[in-house]
Amino acid sequence: MPHVEAFPALPGEQAAAEQAALLQEVGRRLEEAATSPGYTPGTARQAIESSIQLQAAIVAAADEVSDENRKLADARFALGEALVQQENDLIGGAAEFCQALMVNPWHPDAICGIASVLGELGDLEGAVQTWRRSLIVAPRHGLTHFYLGSALGRQGDLEGALAEFRAVVEYDPDSPAAALARKNIEAVAALDEEEQRTPDT
Repeated sequence: MPHVEAFPALPGEQAAAEQAALLQEVGRRLEEAATSPGYTPGTARQAIESSIQLQAAIVAAADEVSDENRKLADARFALGEALVQQENDLIGGAAEFCQALMVNPWHPDAICGIASVLGELGDLEGAVQTWRRSLIVAPRHGLTHFYLGSALGRQGDLEGALAEFRAVVEYDPDSPAAALARKNIEAVAALDEEEQRTPDT
């Protein structure tokens, strides 16, 4: 099982409800930024980062999500994914991911999507923190483990990356992410062998 660093205690339900209201405001700001012809990415990025800081508090809420809200969240996520993948509209996609989280704060794909946007915007540390938060919501979410492993590898944490790639293979063995994870595991193993054969100078 991959090592995940401990996080501070999450706030109680009242604090989570207050944070949920604040997240709605963040989502509104993001949506305005995404639809404004002259938006500045820096401003929208700050709004995204603010929403990420609130995510752990949202997860603490114990309310059940209705089937209607789950379907609505899935639809908002699908729209956000299309904006990111097909239109290369990172900010618009992130706004939709935030909208999905407003109706279903337990939506791991939406949290994962926000993390990916942060990574694309150059905030790799923010992305890593967000993927870790996503794993609080869905510890067996293979794609989140894969993206987290890739980011940790980019940061030079090969042990952490290996742990995440192994988690992908364990939790989602037949997925395309698992196939890529296996290749990455082999590549890291080859690097380790090469380092062991090369004497220190």
